[in-house]
Parts: sequence; C-alpha cells; structure tokens
Amino acid sequence: MKIYICPECGQFREASRRKEVICYRCENEVQMQPIKLSMEEYFNMTKEEREEYSKSCLFYTSDAADDTP
Repeated sequence: MKIYICPECGQFREASRRKEVICYRCENEVQMQPIKLSMEEYFNMTKEEREEYSKSCLFYTSDAADDTP
C-alpha cells in the first residue's frame, strides 16, 4: 500500500498494485505521484499536517515547473 498525491490539486489517495494512479478530483485524469512518507508517518499526521505537506508538495512541483525552459 502506498500514498499518492496529485501534483495539480494536492489530493491524497491510497493505492496498491497499481502502476497508474489517477486523481479523481481533477477532471483531466492527472497521474498522481507517490509521496516520500511511509504509511505509518502519513497515518500519524494530523489533518493540518497533511494539508501543510500537500501545500509544500504543490509549491515544490509548481516551482520546478517554472524552472523548465
């Protein structure tokens, strides 16, 4: 079991045995990315901590996208 995050909206999703994990919140079927936290770390986070983690991931991905030529 892994936790994935949508690089566009920050939605989390749990999935296992899937090569492609699609965000159900985004209408354009965005490919979600695995997060770097373990399941235990993720489940021990509060709702607020998860929201902050999501925001930091969105900042990182949008910042990286801005740097591409």
